[in-house]
Amino acid sequence: MITLSHKACLFVVGVFCCAQALHAGPKPGFLFYVPDYGVSARMLEFTDFGDYKKEGFFVPITTKDGQLLKVQQDFIFDVNYLPEIFPENIQTADDITKLDSKIKQLSDLQKKYPRYSENLGAYIEQIKDETTSFKGGKRKIDGKWLSPADVAAIELKRQSAPREDEGRKVSTRDGKMYSGVTSLEVRDHVVVVIYKSGIVNIPLDNISDETLNLNPKVKAAYDKLKQELDAEKNP
Repeated sequence: MITLSHKACLFVVGVFCCAQALHAGPKPGFLFYVPDYGVSARMLEFTDFGDYKKEGFFVPITTKDGQLLKVQQDFIFDVNYLPEIFPENIQTADDITKLDSKIKQLSDLQKKYPRYSENLGAYIEQIKDETTSFKGGKRKIDGKWLSPADVAAIELKRQSAPREDEGRKVSTRDGKMYSGVTSLEVRDHVVVVIYKSGIVNIPLDNISDETLNLNPKVKAAYDKLKQELDAEKNP
């Protein structure tokens, strides 16, 4: 049980936990905080965890039910973000290893905060559901699960692609690079890219000029999108 009977001792711990969140931005998650000295830690689910440097020693926290709290930085412990617990992509055994580590971490928190064992257990069960889906042949891509049949179709398409395509690369305007590309397909305003490490959906307007110039079909779709956007701005 954590209480604040020795503020000085806990100050470093609080700063460390908050520092982990400095560059997180508006991501949902949960944390534990102590409302006052001698009071047990409480679990708090949030939709946004603020940067304490902008608020002095107080962290602005938007709770799950929409309340805005300001909690002193050294009263906060064990910040966890849901995108890290439930990643957008689960495609490899390494991803499952990371999920197993997260289960252990949450299990340790159950021992540390037994009052909230049930709440933490719900997160653990959700992670186990994710791993079960993977072991059943599904793959999670950009937050959506693909059936074993869809995964097999993607793998077949990758294996049947011409050998010379294996060296193709796709780059984005925000600096990402995907190599070993075997397929590019435009769907609405998204480019579905199958590459050596899996599959990714890239917004059409995020495809780099270099990639557009090497792929006429993608370039034509991009030009069409740009025309539509220009028409909306200048009716």
